[in-house]
Amino acid sequence: RKGENGLVFVCNDTHHPSLYSDELYVKVEDFNWIAGELPRPLKEKKEMLALCRTRHLQPLVPCSVTMGDDHVRIKFDRPVRAIAAGQTAALYVGSGLVCVGGGQILKHGPTYHELDMPLPTKLHP
Repeated sequence: RKGENGLVFVCNDTHHPSLYSDELYVKVEDFNWIAGELPRPLKEKKEMLALCRTRHLQPLVPCSVTMGDDHVRIKFDRPVRAIAAGQTAALYVGSGLVCVGGGQILKHGPTYHELDMPLPTKLHP
């Protein structure tokens, strides 16, 4: 479902570009940092590298994390399938061994279909 008009977009493939995006947003107030505060790289440099998971048992995907005034932006190194508002984005460091925080996804960025971009031939590690 897209937008307030209730438009439903149907695609004919589980790997259609409309299902993939490479960024997502979480409201700052909805993000829980395990240490109770921003990790040092975000405090000092306003950006940090991490690994992110948006679905249970999904492979961890390398990403960069930046802070906006009212949101946390997670930009993936590759397209991620089916990012959905309401799901949790969890961030990890240390080869994926340490969870530094997570929060409820507000929205995903533009899809590859919206950007008129082809998907890479290799989507998964």
